[in-house]
Amino acid sequence: MPRSLDIWLATGARVVSQAVKELAAMGQRAIVGICADGGQGSVLLLEAA
Repeated sequence: MPRSLDIWLATGARVVSQAVKELAAMGQRAIVGICADGGQGSVLLLEAA
């Protein structure tokens, strides 16, 4: 795996883990949007159980 891809995967994991922490502490729902190189991106909707 190229070094630059490692950095992007780690950044995405950090963003999602921070959203989960905030969700557990403060809310019922969270939306996470992560963009990737080349115009690709994804959105994740998290909901507390």
